[in-house]
Amino acid sequence: MFSNDDKIIDDRFQQIVDAIENHDTDALISMFSAQALAQAVDFEEQITSLLEFIQGDIDSWKRTGGPGVSEGKNDDGSGRVWKEMSATYDIQTSAQKYHVSLKEITKDSQNSDKVGVSSLCIINAEDWHEEYNYWGDLGTLGINVDFNKK
Repeated sequence: MFSNDDKIIDDRFQQIVDAIENHDTDALISMFSAQALAQAVDFEEQITSLLEFIQGDIDSWKRTGGPGVSEGKNDDGSGRVWKEMSATYDIQTSAQKYHVSLKEITKDSQNSDKVGVSSLCIINAEDWHEEYNYWGDLGTLGINVDFNKK
């Protein structure tokens, strides 16, 4: 069976990049799941931090890892069908390069509040000194701007 997971996650990331470029907080908010919006601490402040953190005009982006996909159907009689995806990206601006990780729940037949972006993590590439891709803390709901990861 054909899977379009690459396209789904890349399309979502392009939407995020467009919203960042346009400083469109409403568009960013609309991409996150109701659960992430409800449980993230000071979500609007997180958006402000994200928009202030990225310096320069966005020149390009590319996926550097994933998508990692987990999906299934519960065998506990609930019939719950779910799917989550995560990927890493690099954003190049006119001023700097950033590493970004993204996690999105694309399907949850029993809890639609979970559907949407659950986590977006970003770091200045100069602050990442590991050999592997930056995955951030995808378990934290909302936006995680890591100002001083050394």
